[in-house]
Amino acid sequence: MLIAFDVMIPSFAYDEIDMEKLKKPKMYSGYDKKGEWYQLYVIACERCDLTEAYLHGANLSKANLSDANLSDANLSGAKLIRTNLSGANLFGANLRQANFNETDISKANLSGADLRSTNLYKANFSKLNLSGANLSEANLTRAIFFETDLSGANLSGAYLHGANLSKADLSDANLSDANLSGADLGGATLKDAKLSAVKLRYANLGDANLGDANLSGADLTGANLNGAYLSGAFPIMGVNLSGANLSGATLEDTNLIGANLRFANLRYANLSGADLYGANLSGVDLRTTNLTGANLSEAILSDSNSSATFLIAGANLSGANLSGTDLRTTNLYQANLSGANLSGVDLRKTNFSKSDLREVNLREADLKGANLSGAKYCKTQMPWGEFNNDC
Repeated sequence: MLIAFDVMIPSFAYDEIDMEKLKKPKMYSGYDKKGEWYQLYVIACERCDLTEAYLHGANLSKANLSDANLSDANLSGAKLIRTNLSGANLFGANLRQANFNETDISKANLSGADLRSTNLYKANFSKLNLSGANLSEANLTRAIFFETDLSGANLSGAYLHGANLSKADLSDANLSDANLSGADLGGATLKDAKLSAVKLRYANLGDANLGDANLSGADLTGANLNGAYLSGAFPIMGVNLSGANLSGATLEDTNLIGANLRFANLRYANLSGADLYGANLSGVDLRTTNLTGANLSEAILSDSNSSATFLIAGANLSGANLSGTDLRTTNLYQANLSGANLSGVDLRKTNFSKSDLREVNLREADLKGANLSGAKYCKTQMPWGEFNNDC
């Protein structure tokens, strides 16, 4: 098989002797397993200096370019099928629309490389340096980025369905409009990442760091966020987290205004100080969730059109704002509501038995038929405006 190489070569910083090696494929001959004679012509250019080389559209399939210096080279549209690029320096290289099918890029340096619209299906980028690389609109289906440095990389609009990004560094990366459905991001760092309108349906984000990430309009339906750190994330309302697993997640002081958390798993999650104004929490079990100082004003806590229930008995709601919510027939047995705002709330037939109502604001709340047996009062403002100072 002859490797085609027929392009115009402008004068750049590459080594001219090394460039000649690309024009003269090496012949390998012998007998195959069937005893038939073969002749194979393959480009051999390991450790070549091809800095700034113009290789647009070149056919370098099966070439040996291991440890070659291809920094700032133009390989746009090149065929790199089964090419050996292990240890190669591709810093700042133009790799747009190149074909990397089954290419060996182990230990290569791809930082700052342009990989826009490139087909990288099942490519293995494990532990590589891709910081600042441009992978926008690239096909990265089932690609492997285990422990890869993608800090500051541009992955906007990329297709990463089923990709492995576990323990990858995606801090400050741009993943807006990317499709990461079913992807594995377990233990990944996504601090300050741009994830607006990203699709993370049923993705694994267990133990991931999403601190201060922008997830506005993101779809996290059914995603696993067990043990994830999300403080400061979700700066804009409307995030879809329906059915997501957020057990043990840290969402302290997080903006979840209008978020869809219907049937989400929030067991042992920390939502202290979180803003859940208008959020949908129907069908959620909050009995072990920390909601200290959280804002649940106008939150949807039950769904009259379904069998969804609101489980909050024994929950920590100290200092929470629950004004405007519908808590009729809710079981708040042994709940900690100290300092909470329940003014104007419909509390008919609510179970407050043995709950902590110290310093709670119940002004204009409807307590008809409510069970208040064993409840603790101290500086509690009652519905009619008076304070109960039974301390």
